[in-house]
Amino acid sequence: MILFMLCSQFLLSQDQKQFEVGALPHLDLSNIAGDIEVTIGEPGAIMIRYEKEDDDVKVDFSQSGDRVTVRVDMPRRSHNKGGVSFKVTLPPETEVELKSISGHITAKGLARGGELETVSGNVRLDDSQGEFEASSVSGDVVVRKARGQYRLGSVSGSVMVEEMDHSTLKAESVSGHLTLSSATLDGEYRFETTSGNISISHSRDASYRVRFDTFSGNVDYPEGANMSLKKEQYTPSKSLKGSYHDGKGSIEGETLSGSIRIVAR
Repeated sequence: MILFMLCSQFLLSQDQKQFEVGALPHLDLSNIAGDIEVTIGEPGAIMIRYEKEDDDVKVDFSQSGDRVTVRVDMPRRSHNKGGVSFKVTLPPETEVELKSISGHITAKGLARGGELETVSGNVRLDDSQGEFEASSVSGDVVVRKARGQYRLGSVSGSVMVEEMDHSTLKAESVSGHLTLSSATLDGEYRFETTSGNISISHSRDASYRVRFDTFSGNVDYPEGANMSLKKEQYTPSKSLKGSYHDGKGSIEGETLSGSIRIVAR
């Protein structure tokens, strides 16, 4: 009997909901504790599968037109304090608002845009296009294979972007590193961090203008590039300006104590 009671605390309550939607759906999902995983399915329906670790936790669903809203209610007096994990399948053109206080958020294949936000957890966005904002307080933000407009930020985590083209990017962190790799650099890219490093790697056929500033960090840039590094006479401040090839795109940014590294591969 005691063993049954102990094991029952970890049993999951599973369920699913399906919503019929039109051509431009919108999903607004706000979680408290638990992961959110989003993948792309067929047009016309939003499928939401979820697992609860505590039967006292309530999951409320509502629909107004093509907009589906999901909210999690966790009673204050609940003894188990278990969370809810979601696995969601969306039509490709769905706009999203995904939030979790404690949990990871992952999405793949989104083609319209949206917001992804967590306090304690990582955010990962793969194979996306559109206008996105993604942020975490204590976790990393990772974006791979992207095209569109992106605003990415973390307080203590890093922001990592790979394979981005024809895009506008603003990446920010207080103490984390900012990394951009395998990018064409034919758009506009801005990086801001207080104590983290900024690292950019690109192909040798990239073309961009550059301006970076750091107060006390080191600066490295491609050999042979039309760039100049200016050092202040009475402070450790450094400014990098110039261009690589024809200067079609633009990259700029600043860090207080971090270093800046640009590499052509």
